[in-house]
Amino acid sequence: MTKRTQFIGVATSVAVAAVCGFIMASRPLFGWWTLPFLASVWAFFVFVFQKRYNLRWLLLSTLSGLMLSAGFVPSPLVFLMFGAFVPLLIVEKEIFAQITEGSQNQTLNPKNQKQQNGILKYAFNAFVIWNIGATFWVANAGLLAGMLANYLNAFFMAATFWVFHKKSLTLARKLTMRQANFLKYNLFIVAWLVFEFIHLNWEISWPWLTLGNAFADQIWLVQWYEFTGTLGGSLWVLVANVLIFTVLEKKTETIQPIPHIKRPLSILTACVISLPIVISLFQYFTFEKSPTARTATVVAVQPNYEPHYEKFETPTAVQMAKFLRLSAAQLDSTVDYLVFPETSFDFHNVAHWAERSEVVELKQFVSQYPHLHLILGIDALKIYAQYTLTTPPDLAPTVRAYPDQNGTMTFWEAYNAATQVSNHPFSEKIGGNTEGRQLTLYKKSKLVPGPELLPYRFLFAWAKPL
Repeated sequence: MTKRTQFIGVATSVAVAAVCGFIMASRPLFGWWTLPFLASVWAFFVFVFQKRYNLRWLLLSTLSGLMLSAGFVPSPLVFLMFGAFVPLLIVEKEIFAQITEGSQNQTLNPKNQKQQNGILKYAFNAFVIWNIGATFWVANAGLLAGMLANYLNAFFMAATFWVFHKKSLTLARKLTMRQANFLKYNLFIVAWLVFEFIHLNWEISWPWLTLGNAFADQIWLVQWYEFTGTLGGSLWVLVANVLIFTVLEKKTETIQPIPHIKRPLSILTACVISLPIVISLFQYFTFEKSPTARTATVVAVQPNYEPHYEKFETPTAVQMAKFLRLSAAQLDSTVDYLVFPETSFDFHNVAHWAERSEVVELKQFVSQYPHLHLILGIDALKIYAQYTLTTPPDLAPTVRAYPDQNGTMTFWEAYNAATQVSNHPFSEKIGGNTEGRQLTLYKKSKLVPGPELLPYRFLFAWAKPL
């Protein structure tokens, strides 16, 4: 890259970031402006430090990031996911080849061992682009928090790819190159699936960019998820990428990543991609409702309050009136379920929510329709101890401590929850109130690291005030 190109790139990145930042600062909600802003910030760093990159590898990794972004939901280009890793795998292969130059005797070239970590920056570039392209909207909830989420998640992905690369070099030391090439791409698939499984279950979870989620709005493609879950879709994407990569490399490589498979390889690749689609289409078009199944009539109401600012500035009484007016226009005696959005209302302390005026009003409304069940999202909390000088034992990690003005502490837990208001009593009590029999509570279990959960507080307790 020439100095003139670098200067133009840096200047353009700064200009785009400045314009977008100015527009964002004047708006209550950033909207789509976070996409060019975040992209230009990352482009600025790439242009500034371009001398640390091989231009070919930088462009290939960028292509991977763009394909992952363009193929991820919501997008009609979902089939790009089947080849999105291929450019990055080419970068890894070429770095691998340089490090293992002359390694038919299973020894590494000492001159090239310093390149063993080189794949990390190219993988990070690809995954930053993917994270920004697919989840730039997170920055609407907080610009710094959104940027942290994008970069941290990209780092986890790049670290996974780096582990695959390092273990591949270990295989090259111990096995013949043919054996190593065959096993390394199996290792890539396994490493990524392990990463996604961990990322779904640990306290710094960020489950949206699971590869299998790319088909979230193409349900006709993935009816078989009922057996495998979304990780089955991730496996499908990864295997397809490895096979397409192998097909493309077949003409230039004397040692094939998948040995003994030559002519049928293209056919195998086509079958791996198309067979799950055929199975899914068969399931989709031959589905028959069970003779004993009962249908339900459902009405969904969306009052369309902007959730970042308008929702919390509009008086509850005004919102309630709009909810009930929209609902009444659609309800009759045949409707079974009425569904309101997430955090429709604040019911606060679960021990006393049956006394809340909102709950009473919703009960009165539902009582007009004998078969109706109202399901809605709520903000709620449970107080474990109030105005105390001692910490209660065995508190869950989601319990928060709030200092009171008199020097005591209140320990409480916030719930992003759903509840149901119905004419039909339930067996369980909520908060010890008999009236609560008509209210059940479902608490969100996958909590957002930061605002909803302080992850691994024994390590990050210092960040609690933030």
